[in-house]
Amino acid sequence: MIVLQLLLWVIAGILGLILILLMLIAAADFAIRVRYEKDELSVAIGIWPVMIQVWPFDSQKASQKPPAKKKPRKRRTAPKKAVKKTDKQLREQPADMAGILETLKDLFIASFPPAAEVFSRLRLRNISLHIHVAEGDAAATAIRYGQLCAILETSSAAAVQIFNMKIRHLGVSYDFLGRRTTVLFSGEVRLRGIHLLIGAVKMAVRYLQRVLGNKAADQPKSKNQTGTSNAG
Repeated sequence: MIVLQLLLWVIAGILGLILILLMLIAAADFAIRVRYEKDELSVAIGIWPVMIQVWPFDSQKASQKPPAKKKPRKRRTAPKKAVKKTDKQLREQPADMAGILETLKDLFIASFPPAAEVFSRLRLRNISLHIHVAEGDAAATAIRYGQLCAILETSSAAAVQIFNMKIRHLGVSYDFLGRRTTVLFSGEVRLRGIHLLIGAVKMAVRYLQRVLGNKAADQPKSKNQTGTSNAG
């Protein structure tokens, strides 16, 4: 009798720990932070706001030799012009790409319903993108600057309308005397634990339904095979 009571207490304790763990996961806000600057990519994951950098590793940083310092050259640069737009301004602009992104989103949802449930709950936060155009030639720089401005305006407006996104900064600048185009990007992808658990449960239920449906479909076939063998 005592052993049975101890066993029940152990089972209750395990179930309680599992319940507490599920509650903590449901209340958590998982995040992935990405930053790209000067040809270097850094990725951090964690439970917001506590983030742990996973790329690059500290060992990789130590192994990389710092580049040789060059003496800066004094030169006159053309004035820089930046185009900055917030997510509120982008929502007011018409977007030609909205239909394309909406079609791709619907196709993904129809193809992967459980994964699409989680995908639709993703939140893109603190999105910042700045492109500094410098092609080494004034004409080429001007052409590329105009192309990038048009692409960013249409694509960002469509993305803000379709996805749960908040843009902190979006800009393009130019330098007629520069020789290299640089890109600075940073952003976060967040997902609440409750949505992750709901998506996992739905995926498990769909998998069980598929397995049970396959078994139910195999049973009539086996009965028909036994019936024909008996008749023979």
